[in-house]
Amino acid sequence: MIISQKLAIASASALVCALASCACLLGCASPASQQDNREGGTPFATEAESFSNEVNDTALSDEGPNATESTDTSPTPVALQLESDFASIANSTGMDVSISFVDLTDPRNSCGFNSTNPQRSASTIKLAVLYELLRQASEGLVSLDETYVLTSADIVGGTGVLQGYGAGSAHTFRELAELMINQSDNTATNVIIDRVGMGNVNATAAALGLSSVQLDRRMMDTAALAAGIDNYLSAQDATTLLKMIDDGTFVNQQMSDFALSALRSQSDYQGILGGLPAGTTFAHKTGTLSNAQNDCGIVLGEHPYALAAFCQAGPSGYFSQAEAFNVMARVAQCVTAALG
Repeated sequence: MIISQKLAIASASALVCALASCACLLGCASPASQQDNREGGTPFATEAESFSNEVNDTALSDEGPNATESTDTSPTPVALQLESDFASIANSTGMDVSISFVDLTDPRNSCGFNSTNPQRSASTIKLAVLYELLRQASEGLVSLDETYVLTSADIVGGTGVLQGYGAGSAHTFRELAELMINQSDNTATNVIIDRVGMGNVNATAAALGLSSVQLDRRMMDTAALAAGIDNYLSAQDATTLLKMIDDGTFVNQQMSDFALSALRSQSDYQGILGGLPAGTTFAHKTGTLSNAQNDCGIVLGEHPYALAAFCQAGPSGYFSQAEAFNVMARVAQCVTAALG
């Protein structure tokens, strides 16, 4: 027993000495070497800790080993200028306006105006429907190459080309998804909603943290509209979905590429695009109702960003589609000017 106690005391003494030596060595490190060893927010990491952190960051980061993250969360001059511009534009109209800007190069520039307010989504809700279809496709619950034969009950009016094909025409869900986005085809959208489940669209959106997403009716359901039932989406949640497409997390990279391709082939050129420089590539989704006009998309190029501008009738009931388009163009012009 005495021998064991002595051994324990000796071991403890040796450990204290070793720790003291390490502390001395660390205390002698020059300020320059201390600065060089900073890693992942740790003030003075040792080389071993730095290496360990590099390995863990590489393994766990969704952005890869070369990703960098700024710890400075203060608004940039760009963000401050755009916040002022957005407020000025929105307050100059009698409509309810929501704007969300996400800088895909420098997130610190991101800002908005009433961006979290749920707005009547019109066809921009189709982004959430697309996500659910692609999610189910990735899990083998539906195949994009599965063929669906239209029935007379499927055909609805509004935008889209499928109503011209009529009952009996066969289309894959890949084709239906493309038409839902680039033609805003209402018939295609309803077929997809019926296939994936309206409740699943909402549940998946909630799981993603998209709290404004509310799909409560099919396209062209006038009875639901008359009863006060509608679909909702905020400008911020729209740009969140667009950012996911840009960074490859719209389900996965393959599905993100599919979504981006569909958005790039959008056939509606009014809205934000009207205020962008000539030749700009804008992958976007629009939405139109009698009292709402929305647009959201990704500006591609050397300095990519996501932008959403939603306009709907204000408290007085005032709404002007022409003025909504003007608002969107002015918002785009302000972003272009702020980014230089």
